[in-house]
Amino acid sequence: MQNNAVKSDWKTLEMPEQNETFILDRELSDRQMQELRKGFIPAEMEDKWFCYMSGNTLFAHRSWTGFCIYIVEFSPDNHHKVTVNRDPEQYLEKNIDKDREMLGRLLDWWSYTLYA
Repeated sequence: MQNNAVKSDWKTLEMPEQNETFILDRELSDRQMQELRKGFIPAEMEDKWFCYMSGNTLFAHRSWTGFCIYIVEFSPDNHHKVTVNRDPEQYLEKNIDKDREMLGRLLDWWSYTLYA
């Protein structure tokens, strides 16, 4: 049985003080949440993300640098609080709508399962 990813599985840095928050309105199935709880450990250079969950919170880090880019606090009402990195030396995006779109695609990828 595969263990879920944990913070100590990868080099990680904390979310910087320069950050911004928004609400992501998105429903996730129990199966998708089960997949997200497994986390994602990069297997090769092309895998750009490391993520793990602690409680109901997902931490998403860039694999090469360890920079924390997204923290998603999942809520039962499907209005999830997202904290996004805004340190220009760590992450260049400044547009919440683009972050919402990117995070949506990442959540799809990380929670993908043949049985979803």
